[in-house]
Amino acid sequence: MNLLVLNLAMDERHTTLAFGIAWVERLARRFEHVDVVTMQAGPFKVPANVTVRSMGLEHGRSKFRRVAAFYTAISEVLRTRRIHVVFAHMNWVFALLFAPLGRALGLRTLMWYAHGAVPFGLRFADVAVHRVVTSTVEGYRLQSCKRRVIGQGVDLAPFLALPMARALPCRLTIITVSRLAPSKGIDRMLHALARFAEDAPLPWQFRIVGEGTTELERKHGDDLRRLAVTLGIASEVVFLGRLQTPAIAREMGAAHVMLNLSTTGSLDKALIEAMAAGCLVISTNSAYGPIARAAGVGRWAVAASEVGQAILDAATLAETERQAIAECLRNASRSHDIEGLIERLNRELIELARS
Repeated sequence: MNLLVLNLAMDERHTTLAFGIAWVERLARRFEHVDVVTMQAGPFKVPANVTVRSMGLEHGRSKFRRVAAFYTAISEVLRTRRIHVVFAHMNWVFALLFAPLGRALGLRTLMWYAHGAVPFGLRFADVAVHRVVTSTVEGYRLQSCKRRVIGQGVDLAPFLALPMARALPCRLTIITVSRLAPSKGIDRMLHALARFAEDAPLPWQFRIVGEGTTELERKHGDDLRRLAVTLGIASEVVFLGRLQTPAIAREMGAAHVMLNLSTTGSLDKALIEAMAAGCLVISTNSAYGPIARAAGVGRWAVAASEVGQAILDAATLAETERQAIAECLRNASRSHDIEGLIERLNRELIELARS
C-alpha cells in the first residue's frame, strides 16, 4: 500500500516539529511508498521509499502561493502512483484542503489532532475526514464518533535507559523543558518556587531547558529573567537554552522533579519524557490528571495554587516513596512510546484503506 502524509515540517532543526521525521520514517517501514506534502522542509533523512514535496514556507512563499503549491504537489503525487490512504498530521487545514479532491477520488483520510483548543474550523475538518486519532481524550474535545485515542508517540528510548536509582543529594534539582512561551506557565513556576523557597528544607536549583522561537517568546524570556531577580531567586534559576535530545535526557537523568504548567490542554511531549526518565512530575496540565490518577499518583496533578506546596512535599518524601512514585510514572509513560503509537496508527490507516 502507498500512503500520502500531509504535515507541517520535515526539518530536523525545527524546535517543535522535528519529531515528524521519525513518524514518517517509521511509517515507511510499513508501507510500500510514502509521499509527504509538507508546509516547509529543511535538512532531513528519510528512507528511499519516501518522497517529500514542500509547499515552500522555507522560501518565504505567501499563503496563496503555498496553497497553490499544495495542490500542485498533490497532483504530482496522484499522477506518480496510486494512493491507498491519507494521513493529515497536526493540521486540520490540510485535511480540509484535501477533502474535496479526496472525496472525489474515494480516498479515505485519517487526521491526527492533539490540542486542548477547539478552533471553529476543526468542526468542518471532523466532518471532512473519515477518522481522527489523538493522544488523549483531552487532546480532541469534540464529541465525535470518529475519535480514536492512541497515545502520544514519543521516542522514549533515551529516557527509559536512564537509571532509576537517583538518591536525593544535598540539593534538589527541578527542571522544566519547553519553549519560553506564555502558555507554558514558566512565570507561574517561578512564583511557586519563590513560595517554596520560604520553607525549602534543602538547597535547590531550577533548570529551564528551552528558548523563545518568536519575538514574543524571546521578549517573554527576558521578562522571566527579570521576574527571577524580582522574586529573589535568580541565583537558583538557570536558563540552559535549547538542547538536543541526548542533552535533555542527561538533564532529566540528573533531575528529581519536573514542572509542567502548560495551559494548552494537550499532553506535552516533555512531560512524557520526564515520566520515562524517572522524574517526579508535578503538573497542572489537564491531560496529565487522568494519567497520574491511573498510575496511582494523582496527588501530583495539581491546581496552580498548589504547585509550591507540591514541590515542598516532593522535597520531603522518604527515598523509598519517591522511588516508588517515579517507577509508577515510568511504567505509565510506556503506553506513549513511539513504537507502540506507530503500530496503533498503522492499524488505523490499514483499516481505513480497506474499508
